Amino acid sequence: MPESVNEVRELFAFSQQNHIPITFRTGGTSLSGQSITDGILVELSQYWRKITVENEGKQIRVQPGVIGSMANAHLKKYKTKIGPDPSSIASAMIGGILSNNSSGMCCGVDFNSYHTLKYISFLLPDGNFFNTESEADYSKFGQHPISEGIIGLRDKILTDNVLQSKIRKKYKTKNTVGYSLNAFIDYTHSLDIFAHLLIGGEGTLAFISEAVLNTIPEFSFKTTALLYFNTIAQACDAIIPIKNSGADAIELMDRASLRSIENIKGVPDELKSLPELAAALLIEYQSNDLETLNAKAESFVFLDINTCLLYTSPSPRD
Repeated sequence: MPESVNEVRELFAFSQQNHIPITFRTGGTSLSGQSITDGILVELSQYWRKITVENEGKQIRVQPGVIGSMANAHLKKYKTKIGPDPSSIASAMIGGILSNNSSGMCCGVDFNSYHTLKYISFLLPDGNFFNTESEADYSKFGQHPISEGIIGLRDKILTDNVLQSKIRKKYKTKNTVGYSLNAFIDYTHSLDIFAHLLIGGEGTLAFISEAVLNTIPEFSFKTTALLYFNTIAQACDAIIPIKNSGADAIELMDRASLRSIENIKGVPDELKSLPELAAALLIEYQSNDLETLNAKAESFVFLDINTCLLYTSPSPRD
């Protein structure tokens, strides 16, 4: 349980001298095994909890042990929130949210960890510390041996049109399966590229000590509905029209997921009678005023998808 960057630096040196791997852990909410190890488990949830709201809520400075919902609690009076909204946000911490490039139902791709990162501070295993908020660190990183390798990889990608197109296509959709390779296309300086490779890197490249995130609006009014379809294909065909109508969140649920909750108290009885191939879309419209919200919701009525809907379970809420 290190309390400072210097302690982490000493841990790096110890692990290298003794050939013992290090794994950084914050909330440990992921189900993919990133928070366990047979080496040294570095627990960060105890002493890395500093939060500073900046620029009237447009940014927030956080350490890796900050719980996502706690960051949002500090931003609430500014009517903003962090972009990533994973289902585990009530217990997931910033270290994991960044290292897994967390997204969520409402943030999609545009407001995930990668796209809302403004600055990041990190410590390399060799003990060198960098902060993208510091202009001097750009020159310093440019002299580091790793910089040459990063620029070499970027040049290789930019001269391979097929690879470049593949990367661009891959990261237009949700992607939480490793390094954010789109950094090689989105940025030119090696420090910016490396900083964004940390997002989704699952702690394998460096220790993240602090980050500044751009925030997004937290709307005052929301309305939701659960839409049922005969088949998953019909549900998928409805996603783009619903998105174009102004929906802020769309979640696809197949028959298996619906069946898993159909006997829970409070769940609509209709779930038990759905066809075997049925699927559903959970949608949400958001706004800061009721008039705009109602206009968004009413636009749904005129969509062509209504011809293939089984039925709708609305659930308006403030």
